[in-house]
Amino acid sequence: MVAVILVMSACSAGSGDSNQTLGSASVLEGRATLTHEGMTRAINAEVPVTAGDVVSVEGRDVALVRLSESRDFELRGGDLTVVSSDAVSLEGGSLLVEAGGAVEVRTGGARALFTTGTVRFDGPVVGRIGAYYAEGLQILSGDQTIDLPRYWQLVVGSDGRLDQGRPLQITGDDIWDQRLLAGALETDANLANLARGFDAQFGATTPPALLERLSDIGIGADALAAFVGSPRSDLVLALAFARELKKDAASELGQGFLESLTLNAIGASWGLLAEQFGVDPARFIERFQAEINSIPIAPPPAPTPPVGPSRPRRPSGARPSPSPAPVPVQPSPAVPPVTSPSPSGGNPDSILPLLPEDLRRIIDELYGLVEDLLPII
Repeated sequence: MVAVILVMSACSAGSGDSNQTLGSASVLEGRATLTHEGMTRAINAEVPVTAGDVVSVEGRDVALVRLSESRDFELRGGDLTVVSSDAVSLEGGSLLVEAGGAVEVRTGGARALFTTGTVRFDGPVVGRIGAYYAEGLQILSGDQTIDLPRYWQLVVGSDGRLDQGRPLQITGDDIWDQRLLAGALETDANLANLARGFDAQFGATTPPALLERLSDIGIGADALAAFVGSPRSDLVLALAFARELKKDAASELGQGFLESLTLNAIGASWGLLAEQFGVDPARFIERFQAEINSIPIAPPPAPTPPVGPSRPRRPSGARPSPSPAPVPVQPSPAVPPVTSPSPSGGNPDSILPLLPEDLRRIIDELYGLVEDLLPII
């Protein structure tokens, strides 16, 4: 009889009590409410939470739900239901989970399970699940199970289907990215400043010197065709990144180049890749700077000489105003010396028939040039 009573007591404890305190809720920014057994009240200080309680915030307001064993749930603009001491359900908004113990998060028909780490959830419908640092993170929905590695994300569709995973998208204006990946964002900003200058010089043209370096590591035109839409600076960044991965053999460099360039093309920033693969940011930036500085800038092509008169001829009989500077004319053996027109007046056309044909053409074009410059002067 004693054994039966002990077993029944254990089962009762495992099922949980709706009035048993599982943790607490508090406001970090703005306002928040707690709904307990159908009654909603404002959260003005730290309050206890039990199974079934719903914490709600709107807009940019932020609330913190803290459960046992250092399981923290930072909620922004949505509703979070406490399911048990290690499980919650996101009904709207965004959620950052920092867990020191096993946790389950339900969102949009999917479930995320992990032992420890930091994971974000953005919206339950057509939302994303992104892993900053997580151990054993699995996403389950229907018959799908996906293991999500560090610095990767996936999308949960409106039908609960899980999209293909891709690198974590980070931005400088996201508060959680700023908090957790400040170094990667700083690296991105420094690299972007250098890349802009390179792309401004070369545009969509791949410099011959860069093509030669890529050819030396086995990267030809066929391999580059897949990245025709990428900025040319990304090719240099991928080369610098591969070198910083300590790839020595040409084949290893080529593989590192293609892998990093592919990851970047599908969404991984260069700063995040450096963080993920343990590449020192300062050395990476220096390497990129050295690579672009060693690529010569090709001189611009020589302009094509114009065909025919480069400027319109002065209409016959027109008088320039003011008169052009006198043009010295050397006497010709076949033509008597001619005095240049005085600045005070006179029709230049009166002397043109007296000059050799070549000189008449030059003077005529000079007059046209002066007339073109008058509005500017």
